[in-house]
Amino acid sequence: MLNITFLGATETVTGSCYLVQYGKTKFLIDCGLFQGEDVYKRNFDNFEFNPSEIDFVVLTHAHMDHSGLLPKLFRKGFTGKIYTTPPTTQLVEILLLDAAKIQESNFSRGDHDSNVDIIYTTFDSLNAIANLVSVDFDEEINVSQDIKFTFRKAGHILGAASVFLTIDGKRIVFSGDLGRVDEAIIESFINIQDNQFNADYVIMESLYGGVVHQTRPDATKELINLINETIGRGGNVVIPSFAVHKTQEILEILKVAFAKNLIDQEVQVILDSPLAIKATGIYSNNTTFFDPVKYNLTDAQIVRNIFNFPNLKITRTHKQSLKSSNKIKSIFIAGSGMAEGGRVIRHLINNLPHKNNMVIFVGYQAEGTKGREILEGQQEIKLDRKRVKINADIKRIEGFSSHGDHQDLLEWLKNFNQTSLKKVFLTHADPDRSEAFKTALDEKGINSYIPKWKEVVELD
Repeated sequence: MLNITFLGATETVTGSCYLVQYGKTKFLIDCGLFQGEDVYKRNFDNFEFNPSEIDFVVLTHAHMDHSGLLPKLFRKGFTGKIYTTPPTTQLVEILLLDAAKIQESNFSRGDHDSNVDIIYTTFDSLNAIANLVSVDFDEEINVSQDIKFTFRKAGHILGAASVFLTIDGKRIVFSGDLGRVDEAIIESFINIQDNQFNADYVIMESLYGGVVHQTRPDATKELINLINETIGRGGNVVIPSFAVHKTQEILEILKVAFAKNLIDQEVQVILDSPLAIKATGIYSNNTTFFDPVKYNLTDAQIVRNIFNFPNLKITRTHKQSLKSSNKIKSIFIAGSGMAEGGRVIRHLINNLPHKNNMVIFVGYQAEGTKGREILEGQQEIKLDRKRVKINADIKRIEGFSSHGDHQDLLEWLKNFNQTSLKKVFLTHADPDRSEAFKTALDEKGINSYIPKWKEVVELD
């Protein structure tokens, strides 16, 4: 008997976790953190399984909503291997250590419910990191006589993979998070429509079902125009940015813009995120995964300075960060991407009250986050226990999403032979987006289903 239990990212975006059971074997695809005020408390719940009975984990990529509860898994008794791609191994290390550090800091300050334990510590993160096993893309791994899997490129971020599983002859594919056909920096998802995969079941994200993204060139033009508009009136631009991929994409855009004199050369770009600085270093050391059509990766000079430019100032220490926050006519890129913590909070506190400034959101803002609150037009917001007036311009640019839109998701699904495909399970989305994508699949005659949280599905 083969079962999948949907333990996260069902009728919500975050918390990716699937329990796969075949006979006596139990393993997870992802073990992610729930993000957003409406679901965050789930992170403190007991797992719906005994972690000591889990044989192994297959991790699709490094983002916290896919990897962020791995240390908790070890804290509760898991001792097995975590299979993932080489770049994900490197990114997960910095992300899990950072997550533990934030929890320990918040816990020591008393920023938690007195009845709730810490989710995990640095020790737990180190345990998880020690058990990471790197597997190359397209390399078939035989976990047991009846179970094997292969990672295929999913686009999205560096190292992101879809998992192609074969269990007792049944073919199951977990998309993970899918990028776009027009992906930034890295190669796009695998596309082999002339020689389709045969899959029985596909579990795929539907985050932007029914939505078509703004093009990257249009998004780039909009970003540069907004920066020039703000700098022209003497203001600062604050970009809350995710440390992995989003920051690197924005840095590359700004590098080109300055090189073409599209932005005033007096403007300084301040990268104020220790995590993003580390992630940028990892990207720079993994250029073999970049799109070879876009980059001359045989040129050592290009590779070495791929995200560096004269106007960029990197603030590594807390003292440098404090000093940089007083600058004017500057662009601040800082984490976290949803304004839930990190150094961006100080920049928001400093810049939100002043009408000459602008905050530009370049990524998804989950329900219940500070970023969503600011976007929804609040006149005041509480940040770091302070009430902060919002007088600055607030903008959101949709075109920098590293998630595939409606058309991209359909394009990815074309990789599969529709005659052998029994069912597509739609996850990683708010209900209206999953429903919109389901409607499109129904019209194409593709059998799809939106699972409930904790639902157990038996695969024939």
